[in-house]
Amino acid sequence: MNEHKADTAFWNEYFRSYDILNIVHAYRDLLSSVMLEMNLQSGMKVLDAGAGTGNLAVLIAKTGAEVYGLDSSDVGLQIFKEKVPNGKTVIHDLKNEIPLQDIFFDYVCCVNTLFALPKIQRELVCKELHRVLKPGGKIIMTNLLEGYKPINIYSHHIAQEIKRIGVLRTIVHVVSILKPTLKMFYYSRQMRKKDASSGNVQFFKLSEQENLLKNAGFSKISTGKKLFANQAILNTAYKV
Repeated sequence: MNEHKADTAFWNEYFRSYDILNIVHAYRDLLSSVMLEMNLQSGMKVLDAGAGTGNLAVLIAKTGAEVYGLDSSDVGLQIFKEKVPNGKTVIHDLKNEIPLQDIFFDYVCCVNTLFALPKIQRELVCKELHRVLKPGGKIIMTNLLEGYKPINIYSHHIAQEIKRIGVLRTIVHVVSILKPTLKMFYYSRQMRKKDASSGNVQFFKLSEQENLLKNAGFSKISTGKKLFANQAILNTAYKV
């Protein structure tokens, strides 16, 4: 199996378990933070670059905006279409030029996606995202940080659940989600192994995302904001 097929197979399996995150407080807060960065109205066009199973797209579609989901995983996009039947999907590897027209989108979202690409290709991707954005349009980008520890996300979730429903009910909850959680820990471990071996997965340094956006031609770049239980960083920027 060549490298591309191996990567695709990995992400396809990953996305079969991915939606367990929908119950995780830190993940829901991450998506809410992205949504708060957009003032969406009916008819606006939004590109979700690295859309996965469409969890962000569901929230975007509820506003009446048109959402385009782009991902290299056919499994992820199949789940996306089940959730957002009216959404448009584009199966595409971000290592290549995006097959969408110039100055087309009002917003571009790229959530926890570029960390899965080699560093040498990230600036080219950002330039492509700049190309498809309308003048005055806004990009919202998040990525996992160096030192990423999924156990911190899980611990944060448990702490929030204890506050919400108490210790005993939280124990029952943890047992009920144990199997899919262990799968996600397994996939996270595989990603960390790829990072350690300088493979396609390389977690972000603290200022890397801001520098990428600047080098791609974006302006008004926000100061990085940690979120996802401090395991990811969010920046926004505009195309002038």
